[in-house]
Amino acid sequence: MISHLGHGGRDAVYALVVLVCFVKLVVEGYSFSAQFDLGGPWEGKAPQLQQGWIRGRSVDLSDAQWRGFRSSLPALSIVFLAFGSISRVFRHGSRMGYRYRMLYMLAWSVVFLAYLHGACALYVLLLVTYNWALTQTLVDKHRTVSMACVWISNVVLLLIIRITDGFLSMSPGFFAEYRGVFRWEICYNLTMLRMISYSMDMLWSEDHEDAGARNMGAPSCEDARRIRRQKSLASKDLYGYLPCMAHALYPPLYIAGPIICYNDFVWQVVGAEEHKGASQHPWWARLSESASIRRILVYLGRCLLDILCIEVLTHFMYFNSIAVHKIGLKYKPHGLEYNALQVAMTGWWTLSFMWLKFTVIWRFFRSAALIEGIDPPENMKKCFAMNYDVQGFWKNWHASFNQWLVRYMYIPFGGAQNQVYVIWPIFFFVALWHDIDWRLLGWASLMCTAFLPEIVIKHDFANHPRWDWLRRQPDVLGVVQGMVASLNIAALMCGNMVGFVVGLDGLLPLIQELMSSPLLVITSLTSFYCAARLMFSYQNYIYSTR
Repeated sequence: MISHLGHGGRDAVYALVVLVCFVKLVVEGYSFSAQFDLGGPWEGKAPQLQQGWIRGRSVDLSDAQWRGFRSSLPALSIVFLAFGSISRVFRHGSRMGYRYRMLYMLAWSVVFLAYLHGACALYVLLLVTYNWALTQTLVDKHRTVSMACVWISNVVLLLIIRITDGFLSMSPGFFAEYRGVFRWEICYNLTMLRMISYSMDMLWSEDHEDAGARNMGAPSCEDARRIRRQKSLASKDLYGYLPCMAHALYPPLYIAGPIICYNDFVWQVVGAEEHKGASQHPWWARLSESASIRRILVYLGRCLLDILCIEVLTHFMYFNSIAVHKIGLKYKPHGLEYNALQVAMTGWWTLSFMWLKFTVIWRFFRSAALIEGIDPPENMKKCFAMNYDVQGFWKNWHASFNQWLVRYMYIPFGGAQNQVYVIWPIFFFVALWHDIDWRLLGWASLMCTAFLPEIVIKHDFANHPRWDWLRRQPDVLGVVQGMVASLNIAALMCGNMVGFVVGLDGLLPLIQELMSSPLLVITSLTSFYCAARLMFSYQNYIYSTR
């Protein structure tokens, strides 16, 4: 395989370095984690390790989100298999009509929300209804004022819901007592994104964007999805109350996403139900190729492999518990070996767990949507370790959210022309959207700080003739790009550790411990450099075969 990547000798050396470092991470990580397993010298010191099913080992269930999803997986599988299968059976060989299908979706949504949130499901229904009514009153008003009203209304409501824990302090006794099995305010952040998508797409519907919907040679599913996002719907009725509710509360995507834009969702429903077999209907509005039975089965197979991978990881590596509960710093004074190498391993394996966790959750819910006949975007397009810059990382991590941000924030704020300024409100919105937490605000600051030099350097390199000499020397250019990429990878790892694991207060001890071993820092940056050079070669190979 390496021989196909180009510069075979050097790439073989890069691959060997990466392989040796990875094997070191696996061996040392397993040995360190084994100390906290049953019979280990530090047994019981890592919280929330429970009895597992692989070779009698404990399993790390310290992450509440993964623990809840894992325990609910059998029930969710049955519910969504029934939801999708019944929908397909009723639609098979008949012209059901999109309104009946949306009514079916909405009926399931109401029952699903009533189980999840109890009486608080009424809050969700009322908030979506309020946003629909607000948008209907603004549709004929000044475009900029209307969009500002939609954004201010939704963001203020989100903050109020976060501060009051879902109106808990303001709720009558009935709502406080019957809150269901899952807090509604946790799901509301995704519902809000879908509500804003509905409002913005409707306010833009007068533009009748064509957005590349012309004939293409060999169009792909991504082409179809891009066009469906940007192409205004054919009728005002398709921006009505029923489509709005069906989109905002669509059961397979309600809990965790992926996020599907309003236009994309409705075009798929209309294309599948109202124009079945109609050759005159645009190809991009019909049911996506990704939703064919064969592709669904292949995708389900990938999802099962992902689940197996995270089960193996959590049975043999306990670094999420170690990181979340700061086990290393807590027990180092009592004899636990927790030096620079262990700190680096904690960062790597925690990020690996996070990536696998979100991959499993998002692919499971995407599978449920595909079974029913809706093709949402893929959230995790490639492994987190296959990215070497900030822009590429966020395009491939929670990709549907990235597409949402590009459509509804980045482009309206000026896009590439104002990129240096636009990233700040976007990243701080993302931080507040996740939660009101100083740790996340610190993460947003770090991401913007790491992103700014990347933007400036890329722009200057692409547009200024002073770099012509470097462009004419590809070998030197590759070395420089690899060195910059290695620093980028290190910054990305630190930023995500701060935002989602150790917090701002854990950053300084993390850096101090790493800097205490210059050899480890040099080895890590060297491995990042080699990995980046392999990524460059792989990208060149892919481009050359297209």
